[in-house]
Amino acid sequence: MLSKNDLIQKRKLAQNFILGLNTGKQGEYKYSNVGQPILYSSCYALMTLHYLGSELGDRAEWANYILAHQQPESGAFVSP
Repeated sequence: MLSKNDLIQKRKLAQNFILGLNTGKQGEYKYSNVGQPILYSSCYALMTLHYLGSELGDRAEWANYILAHQQPESGAFVSP
C-alpha cells in the first residue's frame, strides 16, 4: 500500500511530466517530447492537471486555445 507521501510524490511526478510537454503557449501540449501539439493532447493535459489539483492558470486562455480548433460551420473540432 502506498503511503500519503508516496502518493504526493507520484502526483508531482505526473504533474511535472505533463507540464514538460507544454510548448510554452498556454493550453498547448504534445503527447510526447518529440511530437507536435494537437488538440487532444492539450485536452487530456487540461483534464489530468485539473484532477491532480494543479494550478491551471488563465482558464480563458485554455478555452480560447481549444475553441480556436472548432469549425464554425459544423461545430466540429479539428486538429492534426
